[in-house]
Amino acid sequence: IASTRIAKKRDINLNQLMNEIAEWANSLALDKNLTFEYIPPKTDFHLFANYNVLKQAIWNVVDNAIKYSPQNFTF
Repeated sequence: IASTRIAKKRDINLNQLMNEIAEWANSLALDKNLTFEYIPPKTDFHLFANYNVLKQAIWNVVDNAIKYSPQNFTF
């Protein structure tokens, strides 16, 4: 099982992943009169990780911010 987890890890451009998440977050945030701001860094940042696990973890944080923020809030 450990080798399966290692095999799923790969190089991830975090900026690209965050841009993708920001697009989804913006559309969901607008439905609740929220503003989601993502200011990407000027240089690429790479991680060696499981893409799906990392994406889900970040999305959970963003989704909770959308769910539990008051209207007209910027995050």
